[in-house]
Amino acid sequence: MIRPWLSLAAPALVLAACSSSVTGQGSGSLAPSSLAPSSIAPSSTAQSSTATSSTAPPPSSSASSSAPAPAACTNAAIAVSSAVPSGGAAAGHQGLVLLFTNQSQTACILSGYPGAAGLNASGAQLAQAARTPAGMIGGCSCTTPPALTVAPGTTVSAVVEATDVGPNACTPFAALLVTPPNTTASTRLAASLPSCGFEVHPVVTGKTGGGPS
Repeated sequence: MIRPWLSLAAPALVLAACSSSVTGQGSGSLAPSSLAPSSIAPSSTAQSSTATSSTAPPPSSSASSSAPAPAACTNAAIAVSSAVPSGGAAAGHQGLVLLFTNQSQTACILSGYPGAAGLNASGAQLAQAARTPAGMIGGCSCTTPPALTVAPGTTVSAVVEATDVGPNACTPFAALLVTPPNTTASTRLAASLPSCGFEVHPVVTGKTGGGPS
């Protein structure tokens, strides 16, 4: 004989067993999921940092844009000629303006004193001009001769002068042999200058040798 309380208890036990089984399966399926590797994309901050560090700054243009300084004038660059000083003679002094023209296609530098030698009619050298900053006819008010950048086609100048006043007879030169500063090629110029007080002044800008313009 089946008792009524036993028939009611049996379905309850079956439900309890089913409930316990579902709960266990749910717990088991969550555990592997919580241990799986993260699939989150790399940080955008790190990507930005990498791109920034790999971008090199543009090269400076100051070095490439600067032009090289002109070189000293060469023998072939300078043509030598002469002119009479605009002020003429002064207190017994006679002079000649030496003209140096850049006949090359590039600028170059002349600085200092030209060489000037007095010659006799046979072409023999009688005297070398003393180098002085200034004289009665031209020159510069300087202690150090200026370095002149001479553009193509531009002329600079210097004055050579002498005096016929002296205790002895000052035989005139028949010609001058002139060498531009810091070069070795000389040019013969016709000139009749006294041989006393023979001096040459530095190269300066313009065509007067530093004398009256």
